[in-house]
Amino acid sequence: MLETIPKNEILLSSEFSKRLIELIEKAKNSIHIFMFDWRWYKDDFSCDVSLINQALVRAYRRGVEVKALLNYYELLETLAPLGIKAKKANIKKLLHAKSIVIDNDIAIIGSHNLSNQAMRENVEISVVIYDKEICTRIKNYFDQIWRS
Repeated sequence: MLETIPKNEILLSSEFSKRLIELIEKAKNSIHIFMFDWRWYKDDFSCDVSLINQALVRAYRRGVEVKALLNYYELLETLAPLGIKAKKANIKKLLHAKSIVIDNDIAIIGSHNLSNQAMRENVEISVVIYDKEICTRIKNYFDQIWRS
């Protein structure tokens, strides 16, 4: 029996967080994150970004490797004790990418940062892509920058 490949999806503004959480909850092996701006709202556990953050921590706790390349140092100290491996990209260019690769099978690419402003106020568009070749290219690029 042939496996059915899901259709690519467009996520407009507020659709992003709910769908991303669903995909994180299904992750089995790895989540690799490129994120220009990622916030951690310690005083608001119910906002969309906090729910995404909680899903990522749950993924790590069930054995999923979670790694992130960031543009800023501020979040590194928060992520380390939670088991999320994170680095500030050691590159001369600005890391402006916003993508997440889950199990090297699903890529989420778009304009969404992990911030309340992106989830609540901005006009944002992201795409969920089910294409192994695209996922591999993004993951290889992630690994190349991770090693730098």
